[in-house]
Amino acid sequence: PEVEILDYNTRWSGVTKEMLEKCSKTLKNVQDDLIKLFNKDTILIGHSLESDFKALKIIHKNVIDTSVV
Repeated sequence: PEVEILDYNTRWSGVTKEMLEKCSKTLKNVQDDLIKLFNKDTILIGHSLESDFKALKIIHKNVIDTSVV
């Protein structure tokens, strides 16, 4: 993130400060990478993707969410 992380919520996320110390990718970088991988017609399949989409600040309509199926 572009701001300081106050709580890594490691108990639930599994992410530690040490894991991200050398990370240089920004949210924009990740969004750009994803746009290269799929387009509006791509069907995305995953578990509880709504939270992931919110975190990534993306909207995608062709989704099969295994938490619902």
